[in-house]
This record gives sequence, structure tokens and C-alpha cells, in this order.
Amino acid sequence: MYQIQKGLIIQKIDKETVIFDAEESVLYTLNETAAEIFKMIEKGLKFKRRKLLKKLKKIKKSNLLYFIT
Repeated sequence: MYQIQKGLIIQKIDKETVIFDAEESVLYTLNETAAEIFKMIEKGLKFKRRKLLKKLKKIKKSNLLYFIT
């Protein structure tokens, strides 16, 4: 199981999530799909591959609709 290290500064800006690791002096920018996976790991959720893929497809479709409209 994955774990999120302590001490990260996490901020949501519009549809992106920005994570700053002060210890390593690194800034990460996550899109909506990556942010959803990050949240699942952060919550310590255990999930099966099939469930994860279904959730990611749903997010991807909603992103596609957003860009089309």
C-alpha cells in the first residue's frame, strides 16, 4: 500500500492540485485524474484495479466533456 509522506503542502487551484515538498524543494502539479488517485492514497483506501479503472474512465469522460463544451 502506498503512503503519502508527512510535511507536504497541498493546495487545490482550479482543476489542478499543487503539492510542495519542502524537504526536497520540489513542486508537483497534478491534473484532475492524478489528484483523484492522490486523494485515494491519502485516505488510505484499498481498491481493486477494476474499480480504479472505472473511476478514472468516469473522470476522463467528464474532462473530455468540459473541453468540448
